Amino acid sequence: MDTVIGFFDLVLDVLSWDPTILGGCIGFLAVTSYLCLARCLRWRRYHNIHSKYEKKWRESALTPAEAQEILLVSSFYDCPMLLHKAVAFALFKTYAIVSVTGIVSAVSVLPCGLLRSVHFEATSVYQGIKLVRENAKETEILIATFVGCPINGFHDTTAPPDPTKPAEDPRAAIALARMNFIHSKYRISNDDYLYTLSLFILEPARWADLYSWRRLSQMEQEAFFLFYADVGRKMGITDIPGTLEELKAWSEAYEEVYMVPDETNNLVAGYTVAELLYAVPNKFGMKSFAERVVIALLEERVRIAMLYKSVPWYKEEPKGRLSYLFAKLAVKLGVYAEMPGPQFRSQGYRLEEVGPQQFENGETLQSPERVH
Repeated sequence: MDTVIGFFDLVLDVLSWDPTILGGCIGFLAVTSYLCLARCLRWRRYHNIHSKYEKKWRESALTPAEAQEILLVSSFYDCPMLLHKAVAFALFKTYAIVSVTGIVSAVSVLPCGLLRSVHFEATSVYQGIKLVRENAKETEILIATFVGCPINGFHDTTAPPDPTKPAEDPRAAIALARMNFIHSKYRISNDDYLYTLSLFILEPARWADLYSWRRLSQMEQEAFFLFYADVGRKMGITDIPGTLEELKAWSEAYEEVYMVPDETNNLVAGYTVAELLYAVPNKFGMKSFAERVVIALLEERVRIAMLYKSVPWYKEEPKGRLSYLFAKLAVKLGVYAEMPGPQFRSQGYRLEEVGPQQFENGETLQSPERVH
């Protein structure tokens, strides 16, 4: 009883404080409570799925359906937007492989005539972007279907597969069948299939390491491997490595041999970037800035294979209003001492012009023989 009375005395004492102090205390408690609640809830699914399947994972007894349930926690709940972009960039990364872009340029996904020309008319560019967009959306629909719908056709992941029992949800099987039908119309090597499959397994973990609020656990990474390996077998892909580490080694070795610079890579990647940034306005250099962001997200080997220029070691002159404003702000904040400009000879220099500006047009070239 004394404890209750003491608590109410404390509450009355707090309420008698200065309103400013009281408001600050209430705000602090509200923020602290929210952060604690968010901390508990944001890890809830992570802990639940690990407590459910960690024992089976350590025993190497997970089924593809259970692996799918595990990967959906990160892909659909914890970081859906990030891992969606990771998969999109996984597809984009295949455009650094000449054999892949060669197929894309030859099968009317992009008009061959457009790819052969460096100078496009506006209507041709729009047509190319439209075709890329349609292809990307169709691919996204099929992938989202077999990832989001039960891969074995049944909602109960614990039930053993029964081939005699009709599927409760056949959408994943239909999506894979449609993808196999489309792919059967083109001559795609098993290695190209396998490399693309490896990116769907490896890129989500890499992006989570770089950009997410949490990393994928080892169990989650191996769930991606187990699920997509099953997808690969359903697509008829052979020689899939038996472990995640073996797949990583194979993928890196493949890139070292086949990820090489080529003009076709640059053209196909260029249409894809144009489609990605189609809604970004050209004003104030916004589209140019967005293109640089996309290129910055690429790994060095991918950037080189797509023939995109690297960021120079020096600070370039601003090329648009937005870049100029950023550079001006950087000077104001003390990041740079001065704005890049002609005084730093941004366009290069000639030896006979080096030195004070008033002597730039001197007679150096008229008397080089005096040195000898």
